[in-house]
Amino acid sequence: ERSMNGFNYNTVASITSRNSQVETNYTHSDPVGSSNAEYYYRLKMIDIDGGYKYSPVVFIRVVSKNNFSILGSFFQDFVVLKYTVAQDQKISLRVFNSAGALLRKEEYAVTAGSGIYTLYGLTNYTPGMYLLKLESGGEIQTFKVIKNK
Repeated sequence: ERSMNGFNYNTVASITSRNSQVETNYTHSDPVGSSNAEYYYRLKMIDIDGGYKYSPVVFIRVVSKNNFSILGSFFQDFVVLKYTVAQDQKISLRVFNSAGALLRKEEYAVTAGSGIYTLYGLTNYTPGMYLLKLESGGEIQTFKVIKNK
């Protein structure tokens, strides 16, 4: 069972007992995503007669490896990207118009830590909404930005 607050739990999975006479290990993956969050887990062990007991609660904090943000949602000539990455890696940046057409694709290498990357050359884009899709280290984030002039 999983909880976001440590009080209200929801069933994540039910696994049938193997009824083994020797020690048996059970596993289950719970893909909760890559965003920053905190989870509480416990096992509900149900006996054959319907009685049950709970395991001790385990607390898990999921911390995103990479963090991206756009400084300002409006632009004229360029967009400024702020990033924090856990290790040296490549970042893939794609720009789409509001119809979903790919307008531009760039890749650049960054070193571990925080920094700023400026995407220049947007002067000739028509006013309107655009999507910036960033991919790095298996994580993908999408941002809406608006060209105002």
